[in-house]
Amino acid sequence: MAAKKVGLWLVALADPDGLSLPLPTCTLRRGEMAELFQFADWHGVLPAVTHNFRQVLNSFGRARLISGADISQSRDDLHAALARADQRIQRMAGFGLLLGRELNKISKALAKQGLAATVLRGVDFAERLYSFPGLRTFRDIDILVPRQVLPDAEQVMRELGYQVQDEPTKKHSAVDYAERSWRLKDKPLWNVELHWNVVNSPSLRRAVSLEYADLRFQKQDYDDGFARLCPSSLLLTAAVHAAGSHFFDRLQLLCDLRQLLRGAAGQIDEDWLLWTSRRTGSTLAMATALNLVEKVFADNKTRWFLQRVRLGWTTALARVLLTPEVVVHSQMTWHTMRRCWFRELLKRQRKAAS
Repeated sequence: MAAKKVGLWLVALADPDGLSLPLPTCTLRRGEMAELFQFADWHGVLPAVTHNFRQVLNSFGRARLISGADISQSRDDLHAALARADQRIQRMAGFGLLLGRELNKISKALAKQGLAATVLRGVDFAERLYSFPGLRTFRDIDILVPRQVLPDAEQVMRELGYQVQDEPTKKHSAVDYAERSWRLKDKPLWNVELHWNVVNSPSLRRAVSLEYADLRFQKQDYDDGFARLCPSSLLLTAAVHAAGSHFFDRLQLLCDLRQLLRGAAGQIDEDWLLWTSRRTGSTLAMATALNLVEKVFADNKTRWFLQRVRLGWTTALARVLLTPEVVVHSQMTWHTMRRCWFRELLKRQRKAAS
């Protein structure tokens, strides 16, 4: 019951644009306040949850958040939990600035060699989708390049002092994976992931494949040397990444999608998105992502895609497997199994549709 209560409050407070959902009727006990912030940190939505928590506190008082028997003893616990959350947010914000400066250095080095590249998620989402970049946390740098320039891009990384990380034992050889992780020799504080495909797994890539050439970009030039993905491409890469890399294990993934659907980065080209989703095998990923946004946030902006896409048995089964509770409590054993079954659906979708 306690975990369910914390999950309800997490979803209600996770909107980076402020309170948009009805507040849960349940209240939290003293220890559950700290659990809520820890849970929000794991899901990547701590800044929004902390901000909205304070808004509820200021508008309705502690009685709206905390169980009656605990109100008189909760003040110190509440202040301590908020202080720890604020310290965590400050550290993440500083780390984000550090990553932003490093990304700028890498992009200029790639541009100097005339190499096409674009940044995925992370700092790009923080700057383009959120009213304040600190609302969107990230821990590494992801760069997508055309496959044919990957060797040159890796040489640039070496010249900048980066080294390839030792690959753990995997089912396929290292060269089959569409991602390689790099770290600085003397400052191993973060990873830089070089991708030639948004889908890393070779087995999954047989069904879903999204490369640099599949995407559209903004037409204007940028000083940092990176091509910027257009809003439709941002939405597609966010959905494919959430489905193919995380299998929807964090609320932050759905918050990114919701901001895109709100038009935070610009207007979505529905026809191009539908056509490209079908061509790249991404239809199930898109349909599942948008269905979860609708179910978790009661957001009907997803209806246009879900009504136009041909819904087969895989999509219907994905809806049963991946529910809002599976996303929020993704680390529970039963929910982990359901996300693994969803991964198998992704692998089989083209065969099932043919």
